[in-house]
Amino acid sequence: MLSIYLFFNKNNPFVIGLLIGYLTLVRPIGVFIPSIFVLYEFIRKDVGLKHKIKYVAAFAVAVGLVITPWLVRNYIVFGEPVFSTNGGYVFYVNNNDYAVGTWSDPFKYPDSPMLKYKTEDGFDELAIHKLGNQLAKEWIMKNPKRFIELAFLRIANSYWYRTEDIMWALTIGVNQWHPITSKAVKLQKLLYRPFYIVLFAFIIYALIRFIRHRKIDFTTFILLIFLYFNAMMFVLEGNSRYVFPLHPIYTMGVSIVIYNVAKKLLPKRFWAILS
Repeated sequence: MLSIYLFFNKNNPFVIGLLIGYLTLVRPIGVFIPSIFVLYEFIRKDVGLKHKIKYVAAFAVAVGLVITPWLVRNYIVFGEPVFSTNGGYVFYVNNNDYAVGTWSDPFKYPDSPMLKYKTEDGFDELAIHKLGNQLAKEWIMKNPKRFIELAFLRIANSYWYRTEDIMWALTIGVNQWHPITSKAVKLQKLLYRPFYIVLFAFIIYALIRFIRHRKIDFTTFILLIFLYFNAMMFVLEGNSRYVFPLHPIYTMGVSIVIYNVAKKLLPKRFWAILS
């Protein structure tokens, strides 16, 4: 949120790059978020090509300064400058014969190929990362139809079926939940589902607006954020906890829809009182 605020107010590519760099260290799914800022900068019509190239260069240097020590550390530990060892694991968990459109335990699959890398303390991260990437790619090539089915199921899980992340705030022990958990989950679904319906209406509006009129503004940026994260979930994992951190951004889009609908339905006298 801070990087987005600075992007639309100060727009110092070096400072924003530092922020995004640290974001990727907090959660590796952010590693490609710089592409959103770069793409938006390049499709803008109000700046020249020279400015865009300078902007991207400064942005890349800042991100590189932050993540390079991490890459060096991983090279020392793993023998390769890998950014994250979780990618192949997640890729495989969600693209195999036993995938369910959300997380499942790959070590419990019948004749799991990952069992040979399991240890007393966990598992060989780099080996499973590589194996997961290989197996997932092979499976997708052999099962393209099932991959597409799972991809849409992942999106459905993220926005409709698996909207139950509030339950993890109500744990009272290992696999034990507070008595109000079931009611809290029902309330969450009651609140989330209408919110997401309006959100998708906003995304359709933003997409049509961009395609037809080539509008490049904050609405377009929200659209790019949405497309990026949903592309990740489309290929990887469906879970509402991946959507939750985006709620502050999505709420802006939902508010735009509600405001415009209310403006058409409510009388002008009402808006005069508000102003």
